[in-house]
Amino acid sequence: MSGVSISKFEVSMKFLSKYKISFLFCMSGVVCLMAYAVIGSYIDENGLLVEPFGFIPLFWLLELLALVVFIITFVKHRKTG
Repeated sequence: MSGVSISKFEVSMKFLSKYKISFLFCMSGVVCLMAYAVIGSYIDENGLLVEPFGFIPLFWLLELLALVVFIITFVKHRKTG
C-alpha cells in the first residue's frame, strides 16, 4: 500500500460528483412519486375520480433519464486497462 488512506466518505462524494446528474434525475423522480402518494386521489361530488395522474409518467420519465445518464457516464468514465 502507498500509505494513502481514502475514507468511505471521500469515495461516496467522488461517486456522487461523478454521477450527480443521474442522482438528481433519480431523486426528482422519487419526489414525484412521493407527491403523488401525499396528494392522493378522491371522488368529487359529480362522481369523477380526481388524482394527480401526471406524476406517474413524470416519475418513469425521470427514472429512465437517470438510467440513461448513468450508463452514458459509466461508459465515458470507465477505466481502460
